[in-house]
Amino acid sequence: MPPTVATADSTRLRLLDATGVALARYGPRKLSLTDIAALAGVSRPTLYRHFASKEDLLLALADHEKDRFDTELGAALHGLTGAARLDRALRFMVEFQQDYPMRGLVVIEPAFMLEQLETALRTMRAALVPLFEQLDPRSGRGPAGPADLADLVVRTALSHFLIAGDDATQLLRQLRHVAGLHG
Repeated sequence: MPPTVATADSTRLRLLDATGVALARYGPRKLSLTDIAALAGVSRPTLYRHFASKEDLLLALADHEKDRFDTELGAALHGLTGAARLDRALRFMVEFQQDYPMRGLVVIEPAFMLEQLETALRTMRAALVPLFEQLDPRSGRGPAGPADLADLVVRTALSHFLIAGDDATQLLRQLRHVAGLHG
């Protein structure tokens, strides 16, 4: 009997989640498809039915992480407007970053993480620009436009990501300052 779409989606999700765990544990160079299949509770042939190669799996994981970020950010912002919406987005970024399981790869695989952070920068910036655009332009932001402010916020957040041991409260305070949110 062929697997149902729901079963295939569930297996794909388990494989992506297992890839995240294995990647955080071993890094991309030591990442083993056998380990991923075992963590997901599937056979290697099942893994290969969903992903043709380790590279395909890593690309799918990047898309999955972007979708997860977007979905969770959307849920966090639901029902909020204006400065409260932007402030919640900043708090979400700090929480997401603090809980990110692959943070340790900065030390283990810096080149890999720098590639990932380049993608993260674009993703987070794209999510923040509309939030800055919704604010009153007379809110004291100076000559910086929404895209500039979003870029500054994300670069500040990513600098904290790269430096282990930084305090979440300090990061949030700095993000609020860069974003022009006071109080």
